[in-house]
Amino acid sequence: MKRLLLALLTLLVLLTLTTPASAHIVASVELRPSVLLPGDTAYGTLTLTNKGTTSIKVTGVTFFSDLKVEPKSISSIGYIPPAGSYELPFRINAEKVGLYTVEAHIYTTNGTLKQIILIDVRDLMPEIVLTSAITLNEVNTVQFTLSDPIGVSNVKIEPLFDAEPKVIYLSDSEGVFTYYASEKKELSFKISFYNGENYHEIVQTITPEYRESKGVLLNVSLPYNVVPLKDVVPVKVEITNLRNDAIYSIQVTVKTDNFTKTTQIASLNSMGSSQISFLCPAEKPGEQTILICVSYRDCLNNEYSTEKHVSVQILNEKAVVVSNIDVEWDNGLKISGDVSNSGKSKVYNVMLALLADRAVKTYYLGTIDPSDFDTFEFTAENVTSAKLLVTWNNELGEKVEEVLPLEIPSKPEFRTQSSPAVIVVSVVVLVIVVAIVAIAWVRRR
Repeated sequence: MKRLLLALLTLLVLLTLTTPASAHIVASVELRPSVLLPGDTAYGTLTLTNKGTTSIKVTGVTFFSDLKVEPKSISSIGYIPPAGSYELPFRINAEKVGLYTVEAHIYTTNGTLKQIILIDVRDLMPEIVLTSAITLNEVNTVQFTLSDPIGVSNVKIEPLFDAEPKVIYLSDSEGVFTYYASEKKELSFKISFYNGENYHEIVQTITPEYRESKGVLLNVSLPYNVVPLKDVVPVKVEITNLRNDAIYSIQVTVKTDNFTKTTQIASLNSMGSSQISFLCPAEKPGEQTILICVSYRDCLNNEYSTEKHVSVQILNEKAVVVSNIDVEWDNGLKISGDVSNSGKSKVYNVMLALLADRAVKTYYLGTIDPSDFDTFEFTAENVTSAKLLVTWNNELGEKVEEVLPLEIPSKPEFRTQSSPAVIVVSVVVLVIVVAIVAIAWVRRR
């Protein structure tokens, strides 16, 4: 920094050191680019302007420097009229970092004018800076900025790893690429650009900050921990995408020993969630394990999966219960009772069938809500043995049936009962018989 300030002060002093004879000639320099990289060539223009009122003859210009300047010297420029100007193009090449001076001597018939040109050569290559961490096992949309201290142009960036796009053209200092990170590793980029008219290619290697993927959160809940046999088990599944990218072709599968059900979700954006409800059969008594599997893909068609187990206790009794069965003889056999739903879900098409000897009678009850009941009644004649068949459908549409044996009581013996009319007739007949006997007895006497 001190060297730069000293050089600038020197330049200001030298710019004022002109002879009175050449006071009417003013020199100015335009340099492109203003800051060079090692090995660059600066393209400059030395402009001589006649501020006087008479023509001035310029006999030549010579450049003095440790740097390579082309042309080194030029002669016979000629006269510059009042308010006229002359432009001299030149090139300066600098190979090493440093602050250099080039002194231009402008020879006129009135004397010599000296112009100092500062050449600033710095090793300030543009650098890529990632603005976010990279998440493993995800499709990352990575944003970056280009640190450009000297103002380069036509910047092209090529990731030297599997990323999209393959080539990134920057119109400003920001860019973005897509990258699937399967492991922690350094990332290299080829950066090509122009500094003025100087073309450069460099390779920059970055060690990104890596983070583990949060994946997909799978939350499974069971409204009931215990259900009757042949009932259904409600399973609620909630999927939340904690990843930074969207997921697609999501398949949610629920499995038991003899049951599989799959539901699909088209996509979930980052931090999006979806809820799905399943019904599983209560297949056999005891602890029943339910497996929930979730598979999905990212936008690059990479496949992932996660799973979770839950358990439910199955009772050794069915959801539909027949109780309070009453079997009695009353002018025939009468069978009645209650049908209740002790399950956690509705039952449908509830029907009872009385299988008596070779006869079949049915009684349809329809739908019974959970914790509700209905009644039934059969009548039959001349029945010696019977069974009660109960059938229904659960909410999965599965047909369930159960056969209940019935104990038929002995049929009571038949007893004759005289009606009042018969008694009256009998009394009348008896009276008549007694009267006839009495009359006959009187006549004999």
